[in-house]
Amino acid sequence: MALGSVGQSLQILAGLDPTDRGGPPVQGDRAVLRKVSQEFEAIFLEAMFKEMRNTPLGHGLLGQDRAAKMYQEMSDQALARNMAESGGLGIGRMIEAELGRTLAP
Repeated sequence: MALGSVGQSLQILAGLDPTDRGGPPVQGDRAVLRKVSQEFEAIFLEAMFKEMRNTPLGHGLLGQDRAAKMYQEMSDQALARNMAESGGLGIGRMIEAELGRTLAP
């Protein structure tokens, strides 16, 4: 998937597709774009944590039962969301900056 199509997908997801609206962007678009960018980064981080746990070192010495696995997934989700909201890896900020150029100041 090309980077342009990812950007278009995020714009449509955020409701920011300028061709759909037919008018100037609304002031709340920047807030929506920030939220969607953070959510994208949180999903990316959560997927990264999940893959790290799938490695032999990620299982621990004694393995995990279903309850421990569910708790770990919830913990990873909360950690990913908190990281994304506080800046995380910067992916959300880059997406927001790139797509923000399509919005009116």
